[in-house]
Amino acid sequence: MARGTRLYTVLGVEKKATKEEIKKAYHKAAVKYHPDRNGPEASEAKFQEVQGAYEVLSDDKMRGLYDRYGEQGLKFAQQGSAMELATFEPMVMFCILATVAVPLVLFLVFLTLRVDHKVSWSWGTTFVPLWIIEATVMCFQFAVIAKILSEKSEDPEAPSRDWTAKAAVVAEFIKISCIVLWTVLLSLRMDEHHMWDYRQVFIPVYIYIVVDTILSASQLTVKYYAQHCAHIGTPVTRRGYLKHFVVTLVGMIRFPIFILLLVLKLDGHLSKSWWHVAMPYLIVAGLALVGVILSGIAAAAQGEPFGEYVAILISWGFAFVPFILVIAKCDGARRY
Repeated sequence: MARGTRLYTVLGVEKKATKEEIKKAYHKAAVKYHPDRNGPEASEAKFQEVQGAYEVLSDDKMRGLYDRYGEQGLKFAQQGSAMELATFEPMVMFCILATVAVPLVLFLVFLTLRVDHKVSWSWGTTFVPLWIIEATVMCFQFAVIAKILSEKSEDPEAPSRDWTAKAAVVAEFIKISCIVLWTVLLSLRMDEHHMWDYRQVFIPVYIYIVVDTILSASQLTVKYYAQHCAHIGTPVTRRGYLKHFVVTLVGMIRFPIFILLLVLKLDGHLSKSWWHVAMPYLIVAGLALVGVILSGIAAAAQGEPFGEYVAILISWGFAFVPFILVIAKCDGARRY
């Protein structure tokens, strides 16, 4: 099915349908598939799909996003990530790459030189490219916030959805600000300008975790799961919701656990190895790896394309092999 048309099919309207036509089609479909009237679980799944389609098509912003970018655009909007949405625009993506990719490469070079004691720079100097990236992202996010807060929807049913989107973008800005403050405090601590405990240095990270947890908590609800299924065109099932709940919950707690272990290790309160500190991410990464391999094998057995699974495995390797090497280096298991 062509991009940006499935939700119209769910409501039984054409892509050029007016708001009034969409509203009438929704009420008709809602009555037809309402669980209280029909009973079977299949009807409930269809009813949730109809609700999800109407929530998107009745909102001017979401409908425009769906018409232009399809299901993937809705996914990014649902996550409240302005940066990911911006990457759909080729010119914006080029600007982001130009202002972020170069400093990122410089930061990695500076970091390796500093860690290997090839240069005697301060950590503040080493972090300069990283701060350029953070400043760029903050300016971009601030511009998005200013634009969203100044916009007004003409749909009388949209205010609650508008404020939810605005709150998500503001929360993202707070998270980025916390990251910036943390890198500043970290550089001051590593340069020994202030001999704070690391539990104090990581205070901005604690705030980041609280904000991120509040944002992610809504993803545990049945309503969010039903909307997600409606967006991607899959049925709502109890087994599917349980899987979604567990995966989301694990994703929410792995980072806080990792930070807790990291702070204890840096402050000398944890005698375990660095492998133990990294365990939350290693376990999740291992489970994800097994899941991708099994999905790829199942796809190949059914004669379906499995190239995307190979691409995921390659991406996984690029992301986690350096992570594993760094842990081995920190533990003294390797001298490279």
